Amino acid sequence: MAKTIAFQTTKTITSGIGKELHRYGMRLSDIHYVTPSELRANPMNSRLFKEESAGYFDRLRKDIREKGILNPLLATSSGKLLAGHNRLRIAEELDLPSVPVQYVEESLSEEREKEIIIKDNLLRRQFSSSEWVQLYKQLYPNFDEEIAKENRGGDRKSKNDAHVSALSEDKNGTGVVQTPSKLTAKRIAEETGQTENAVKKHLRAYKQKKLSSPKSAVFSKPLSKATVSPKEAAKTIDNILTEAKLSADVRKKIQNIVLSIVPQSQNG
Repeated sequence: MAKTIAFQTTKTITSGIGKELHRYGMRLSDIHYVTPSELRANPMNSRLFKEESAGYFDRLRKDIREKGILNPLLATSSGKLLAGHNRLRIAEELDLPSVPVQYVEESLSEEREKEIIIKDNLLRRQFSSSEWVQLYKQLYPNFDEEIAKENRGGDRKSKNDAHVSALSEDKNGTGVVQTPSKLTAKRIAEETGQTENAVKKHLRAYKQKKLSSPKSAVFSKPLSKATVSPKEAAKTIDNILTEAKLSADVRKKIQNIVLSIVPQSQNG
């Protein structure tokens, strides 16, 4: 656990912050005040999300300079951030002596860390439909397959049913999260804090984009078989077999076999 630093009231840090002991089904520590250097960015955050605009950072910088960091950052016991990357960046820029942070009091897998980072960003950012879908694919390993099943109304057991989602809150504080049901717009909405209609809108846009893509257009049409006239086919086959130095009798037999199975036009 990171070293706890004695808190001193300054212009940039305010006291009286209420502590949250549970988040995303995890038990959290009390609030600690540590130097920014004791925390480090999580590489997954920059891989999953693009950097905010300069205007966003200007507003955040102004807010932190005037009010301090009101909401504690979230980190693993080793100091790797799960939430608060932008606040830490501004704290470093402003050379703040300390920042509030709560630590997760359990060991986390990489998948669990990813889910927490995504869930936290969902609460703070504005996304386009395509960006939402990319996040759904990160959260649900078999997203395309599951959505396709839902469209067909299939009732086969989903592979995702075995995936315990960290997005489901641990209501009893036991650390055990129930296995989710099949992937639906309703389930996605509940687990990402959106309305069901908003999720359906994202999914409709995604399906329409897939259907309108060149690849989909090619494979949505039945492939037609190439046809040739019997005369053209016989001539081509005979030329090939002649080069193979086969006798006329053998060539004729092979021609008959091939012509019986190759599609031919009615024009001779």
